[in-house]
Amino acid sequence: MKELPLVSQWAFQIDKLFHGRPSGIDNSICTHGGALLFRSGQIVEQLPKVDSFPVILVNTRVARNTKAMVEIARQKYNKFQAIVDSIWSAIDAISMRAWQLIQQNKDLDDFATLFDMNQHLLNSLGVGHSAIDKIVDCAKRYGLSAKLTGAGGGGTVIIYNTLKGTLNGHLKPLYIYLMD
Repeated sequence: MKELPLVSQWAFQIDKLFHGRPSGIDNSICTHGGALLFRSGQIVEQLPKVDSFPVILVNTRVARNTKAMVEIARQKYNKFQAIVDSIWSAIDAISMRAWQLIQQNKDLDDFATLFDMNQHLLNSLGVGHSAIDKIVDCAKRYGLSAKLTGAGGGGTVIIYNTLKGTLNGHLKPLYIYLMD
């Protein structure tokens, strides 16, 4: 469709109204689909089509404040630069391993481990929230892995479905637990 670049540009402009300086990831994926590799503020590579990726998105019902999360991470960086640099290097390594798995379309069960490691590292940067932790812990209780999305501090949690087959038997207890 020749209109897709225009749709993406408009979506990016709308995202700017809500987030100030969006990355361009959301509008690109929502418009074109697939997966993309994003580094240092730039889209490096985009796969136009990927096999299904079984996830559940859970709204924490906590409004996130990207600016506040960035400031928290910046303060940690200013105080513990070498340590935070190492954390960012580990997060980068996790992202690159995930990208390799997507490209090769194999060992997708390793995503569960990558989700867990990434979530712990993000918490160490101070961008977690008790509502996120509750969802992550609940997912773990049912054999699933989860992590925060975006800047953290609330917003949405992504749960990677490592269970084969239907989730119907797991979603109701998960829902009930989260509503308490």
